[in-house]
Amino acid sequence: PLYTKNKLLGLIGDIPETNRHGIGLGAERRDEIQKAINSVIPHNPTENPAQSELMHGSWRLLYSTSEAMNAGNIGPEWMQSVGSYVIADVTQEINMYARHYENSIAKGPMQIKLNADFIPMADGMTWTCKFKRLRTAVPGKSEDTELSGEGTDQGTWETHYLDKDLRIFTARSVSKDKEGNTVGKQDLFVFGKNR
Repeated sequence: PLYTKNKLLGLIGDIPETNRHGIGLGAERRDEIQKAINSVIPHNPTENPAQSELMHGSWRLLYSTSEAMNAGNIGPEWMQSVGSYVIADVTQEINMYARHYENSIAKGPMQIKLNADFIPMADGMTWTCKFKRLRTAVPGKSEDTELSGEGTDQGTWETHYLDKDLRIFTARSVSKDKEGNTVGKQDLFVFGKNR
C-alpha cells in the first residue's frame, strides 16, 4: 500500500513507550516504518531543505534507527542487554541565522547538551556539522567540554524531507572504537516540530 505522511506518523505513534524513538524495536516493525519513510521522502515539498527557514526552531525526536545516546538511550549496558531501556527526551534547537544548533537529551535531573555550528553545502540537502561543546549535568556533578569541530568532532546531516512540522534526515559521523580504530556511522532520524 501507498504510505502517506499520516501513515508514517501513525506507525511511529504506535511504538510502545518502552521502545520510544524506536530503541529496542523489533526488525519487523522497523522494516514497516522504513517502508513508510521511503514512501514519504519522494514527496519532499521543500526545495533545498538544508537551506530553508523551515529548519529554524525547536524540534523533538520521534524516531531513529540509532540505538545510541543520540536517540535518547541513556540506560546502562547491562539493562540494554536484557531488553530494558531508559529513554530520555531528545530535542534540537536550530538557529538558521546563526548557523548553530543545540541537541538536548533530558531525563529528570539529567541533561546532556551538544552545541554545534553547521555549514550548508551547495547541494541544498546537506550540512557539515562541527561539534563545539558538550555539557553534561547529573545530580552532584557537571562537566563542560570544548570540542574541536574536526575529526570525530564533526559529521554531516543530509535532509531528505522537510515541511512545516516534519523533518527526516541522515546523520553521518565517525568515532573511535575501544581499540582506537576509526568507525563510520550513519543513522536516520525523524523529528517533529514543537508548537
